[in-house]
Amino acid sequence: GTDKIEGINLSKGNPEGYGFGEIAKQDGHIYTTKQLKNLTKLRFLLLDGAHINGDFKDSIKEVKWLRSPNCPMDFEVKNFHVEELAVLELQRSRIYEKWEGWSYLMMAEKLKCLDLSYCALKSTAFLSAFKKLEVLILNKCEKLERIDASIADIKTLLRLELGFCKNLKELPTEIGKLKALQELNLTWTESLSALPNSIDRIKELPEGIERLRKLRKLKASYCCDLKRIMAKSLCNLSSLQFLTFFRCNELQSVPDLPFNLTDLAITCKSQLPSLSHLAHLKRLDLFKCQFECMPMLPSMLLKNSECSQSTDVEESESPQSLNTPCKLEILKLMQCGPIETLDVSQFIHLRKLYIGYCNNLFEVRGLDKLIYLESLSVEDFDSIERLNLPKFERLKKLKTFGCKKLVEIHGLDELKSLESLDISFCNSIGTLLLPKFGSLKKLRAGSCENLAEIQGLDGLGFLGKLYITRSTSIEKVDLPKFGRLMELTTEGCESLAEIQGLDLLEFLESLVISECTSIRRLLLPKSSRLKELEARGCKNLVEIQGLNRSEFLESLDISKCTSIGRLLLPKSGRLKELNAYSCKKLAKIQGLDRLEFLEKLDISRCTSIETLLLPKSKSLEILKAKECAKLVEIQGLDSLEFLKELNIIGCKSLQTIPELSRTQIYRYYEIADKEMVEYVWDYMDDSDESI
Repeated sequence: GTDKIEGINLSKGNPEGYGFGEIAKQDGHIYTTKQLKNLTKLRFLLLDGAHINGDFKDSIKEVKWLRSPNCPMDFEVKNFHVEELAVLELQRSRIYEKWEGWSYLMMAEKLKCLDLSYCALKSTAFLSAFKKLEVLILNKCEKLERIDASIADIKTLLRLELGFCKNLKELPTEIGKLKALQELNLTWTESLSALPNSIDRIKELPEGIERLRKLRKLKASYCCDLKRIMAKSLCNLSSLQFLTFFRCNELQSVPDLPFNLTDLAITCKSQLPSLSHLAHLKRLDLFKCQFECMPMLPSMLLKNSECSQSTDVEESESPQSLNTPCKLEILKLMQCGPIETLDVSQFIHLRKLYIGYCNNLFEVRGLDKLIYLESLSVEDFDSIERLNLPKFERLKKLKTFGCKKLVEIHGLDELKSLESLDISFCNSIGTLLLPKFGSLKKLRAGSCENLAEIQGLDGLGFLGKLYITRSTSIEKVDLPKFGRLMELTTEGCESLAEIQGLDLLEFLESLVISECTSIRRLLLPKSSRLKELEARGCKNLVEIQGLNRSEFLESLDISKCTSIGRLLLPKSGRLKELNAYSCKKLAKIQGLDRLEFLEKLDISRCTSIETLLLPKSKSLEILKAKECAKLVEIQGLDSLEFLKELNIIGCKSLQTIPELSRTQIYRYYEIADKEMVEYVWDYMDDSDESI
């Protein structure tokens, strides 16, 4: 019986697409006291967009978790007892600070988690009732202008989320009294003029934040107007582990930092403070840091947790060298313009190194010391011509994206553990010598204009994904003979005439050779695993051999293959989409009538097709045959009961079409010797009229 129910979902369908709080009224989705009676053991109640009314004196008293997104504005209930409530979720509702429902919900003195994301609040005076709250989420409350000072009374608050509150102008000074606070998020809070953590228009980080001794995460990313941090004793935040001032483009300086930091992300115009005492630092992200010299970070770390004084730290001998604690595992440098030389020899525990868009950087020293390195990304490194790689035993990922002058990657063939390689937009590389050890799983070479040869590709037995796009000099690709390749893309390789070994790829699921204008014949794998074939714009492609064996093919695109004359489709096909747009010589599509799962067919501008034999499909919804000048007959059209769109514009030879129900038809008709386009919605379910 109902007295045993502990959790119930009273939502109706998916509320997406409705205005916030409107679904109840639109669906008549209302629950009364009678329907919820005797739920004495109910602990969880989900009311997504639902409307409740009546007297709930003897119902839902034991509910601990109430989730009511899209909560209606009307609150027509009596005796709504929620004293045992611990979790309350009212996100995506139009409720505001004077909402009638607060008079009952404020009795939930045991409440620990309150989620009001995407609500219409302007202030938060009601918070004074929730003295035991631990999590408060107000993200995306775009009308919120201020946080009530009573928030200081919530001594138990651990997490405060204020991200994307675009109209939040200030935070109360009492915020510093939240001694238990561990996580503060003010990201993209555009109107905030003074306060801590994630905010987009914040200008000052005020005094008092140092009192938050239990704060573990402080996020202040995208604070575009943040110029200075007022907190002189930021280092007193002894529990702080995660600190980010990422993309704070106006930030002039950063005060001394707390000892226990593990993750640090900074955008800063001038000198950074000393990092030598950050013994636990694992990750360092520097974005648009406008300085030439970083403070020296000796390997002998300080023993205590007090912030070090930068005056006691000597500068590096090389003004552009970067020195960090030896325990650093992840280092990212992005758009740090003034840096010319980078020395990474001290990062002996580094696992990931990313260097991107540092326009003046011409040398990276000490790569041979990084014995634990697993990922190396060098992006938009305009000045580098040769990359010398040591024998990295653990390197799994290598990316040299946008290094336009890079001619050679020396040592690439000796990387035993490499799994992913991306050399896209390396315009000067002519020959690529791949690792001998066959561990590579993914290779991407996009827009490598001078790449003519890839040596060792045929030996990569574990290669699963291969993308060679817009590499206009390559003429031949030798694929692994007995490989595991699942995705192959050679789009826009104009000179590519041969893909050797394609027919042996038994695991291939996706093949894209669009705009490979030199390919004449395509020999598909004997395996039937292929699901997607895209050969769009292959102007000289005459034949696709093995297409009839591709029983699992779901999508076929041969649009603008102007030389192909005949298609032989799979016998027992699962094809859902066939695009043969502008295949001017295509005269016959054999096997089309067997495609019972076909949903979309486009043969527009196939000027050689005379007869179209459609499948007896219950799935076909869209049929486009625009400007098929010779098309005389479409057989099977009258059996397509679910057809929604038929485009026969310009089919001048087509004499008649049958009566269709619920189909949007596009066709030509003549008035006064002028061709016009007629758009007709045909809803003739109960009518005998013809089109």
